[in-house]
Amino acid sequence: MKKLLFVLAFCGWLWGAEENPYKIAAAPDGGVILADPLRQLVRIIYRDDTEITVRNNFDQPQAAVRDRDGNLYVLDTGAQRLWKFVYKNGFQPAGSLGGWRYPRDLALSPDHKWLYVLDSGSNKI
Repeated sequence: MKKLLFVLAFCGWLWGAEENPYKIAAAPDGGVILADPLRQLVRIIYRDDTEITVRNNFDQPQAAVRDRDGNLYVLDTGAQRLWKFVYKNGFQPAGSLGGWRYPRDLALSPDHKWLYVLDSGSNKI
């Protein structure tokens, strides 16, 4: 519980009251990933306080996760797309998938072999 409170306090201090991050996820390297649908961006904050902002003409990024290989997956609810980014001198788009009605969240399996997408528009995972 103390770690959770620390992460929430840390993110609130870092982002400030005027900004509105929507989802938070832990990165495999110990950092955090914040999806901000209002500002249409994703931020990755590393343990050493460095950060990377990912912008890709997102419509409404609702959730983001990173796998062990460092790939970033961003669920863009407004565009109804799942984006994959690889890290090569910054995060570069590597492709996207569509076909959802209202994708809301995503998660990686513990072994990082499966990526789950929650689509509340079609009531499916």
